[in-house]
Amino acid sequence: MTASEPTSVSRPRTTPKTPRDDAPRRDVRRAWAAYAVSQAGSGIGAGALPLVAILLLDASDWQV
Repeated sequence: MTASEPTSVSRPRTTPKTPRDDAPRRDVRRAWAAYAVSQAGSGIGAGALPLVAILLLDASDWQV
């Protein structure tokens, strides 16, 4: 071994992560993202549909 070669550092062994370790967290993140997208779509729909009715269909305020 020469002086220019890096020396290896021994690190403590850890148990490898299994695919199941992140599964519960991933499921919660997926459910939260789906809920957020659903709520955003509901909010846009609640605001856009009356606006479309008023502007395009010439509906009165009472008809909306």
